[in-house]
Amino acid sequence: MIAASSNCLVTRRRSGQSGAARIGECLSARLNMRRIGHAGETVMKWIALAGLASFIVAAVLAARRVLRDDARQRLVRHLASQPSCNAWVRKRSDPRSWLRVTEWSDGAVQTEEGALKLTEIVAFVVAYPSGDELDHWGALGEPPEAVHHWLKKETPPVAHELTERMLEAGNRLVRFHFGRSASRPSDRRHYSTSLTNVSNQPFRVRRFAGYCPEGDKWVLSTITDSFFTDAQFVEWYGVGADGWVQPGETVEDPSNYGSPPVLWAFELETSDGTTSWAGGIHH
Repeated sequence: MIAASSNCLVTRRRSGQSGAARIGECLSARLNMRRIGHAGETVMKWIALAGLASFIVAAVLAARRVLRDDARQRLVRHLASQPSCNAWVRKRSDPRSWLRVTEWSDGAVQTEEGALKLTEIVAFVVAYPSGDELDHWGALGEPPEAVHHWLKKETPPVAHELTERMLEAGNRLVRFHFGRSASRPSDRRHYSTSLTNVSNQPFRVRRFAGYCPEGDKWVLSTITDSFFTDAQFVEWYGVGADGWVQPGETVEDPSNYGSPPVLWAFELETSDGTTSWAGGIHH
């Protein structure tokens, strides 16, 4: 009986140890499953992040392609709206040399070295016949010799202020209109600007400038920190060589720019010698 009892105790003890081991194995398995679960979640998070990163990179690259294509089309729009302007381009295979554009189409330009697809252009500069730069895109570097880059300011800064009351007399002679830019139609910082002579005598522009608001005044603010000239008005607005805008005539700069609100003001001289300031505000 004692032996039997002893065997029974031993058996119970062994049996108890076996149950604890099983419990330990079960707990260990659960811990392993949790670890596997956490590892799986981590992997899935990394996969999701990698997918998001790939999407962002693809979106950025696509946006850059759209911007490049739009810039190249901008070159074509400039040449179409202002055919008197000159243009130079740089090509992908030789990005340091400027090539003069002689002809153009929707998908290509003709240069002094032959035809060049728009997709091969990595930079361009457009200038008026006088050499004043109208627009550029890409790595400009040193512009063509015939182009006057605006950063090279040749006149001293000018301080000039106007009030809307100072424009009343001149605004009886001219009507202003701001429309969509010919070269950048979706950018509100770029716009066309037209002047229509609503008086009964011719006038010409002696000087003009863009102005920013400062309290109840408008303060001259141009890329040159000075006035633009009568010759520039004739060239940019397509006025006749003599500079006179006839009664009923409308002249237009199709590619004006300046962040609104901006006042474009013009000092007018009528055929009888009277001078006055006129201006239109683009909001």
